[in-house]
Amino acid sequence: MRVDARFRHSPAVRVVTSARALGRAKAGLADRLSELKIISKQQQCPLVESALTIEARFRLRRQLRYLWQRQTRADNSIKMTIVAQNLGIDRDLLTEILLRSPTFGLASEQISQSQQQNAVIENKYPQRVILPQAIADLQTLVNQNLNRHYSSLDTLEQIEPISLLPQSC
Repeated sequence: MRVDARFRHSPAVRVVTSARALGRAKAGLADRLSELKIISKQQQCPLVESALTIEARFRLRRQLRYLWQRQTRADNSIKMTIVAQNLGIDRDLLTEILLRSPTFGLASEQISQSQQQNAVIENKYPQRVILPQAIADLQTLVNQNLNRHYSSLDTLEQIEPISLLPQSC
């Protein structure tokens, strides 16, 4: 997404993955599935970022995109300061990155390299939760936000999940 290519989601698209246990990409799907398999055998639930942390990241990214799109406007100085604080980087550095980046993807990549692993967000929302709780919380957040904009999602197809975790999770 470094070049800001546009893409559409289509209900006609089907994704098929292999069941390979050894992947080619470091920290890819095969590695993650292997980790989940080990955790499952130990009768444990994996801990993941909370829904609040994920929502905070999305909101921060949206604010960042807003600033990148309006990089020459003078009324952005307060917003720029707030976003820079939330990112944990210097305001002048953020301004420089946004001004010199031809695409938002490149700006986002450079900001990620400059910050201390989103320490501000993780310090604000440090809680990790078990995977089923995170899924339930995310579904609640998504439904709350969708209900503000759309009346119904009944037309979407429900997909049966593959259980990799113990049923006690």
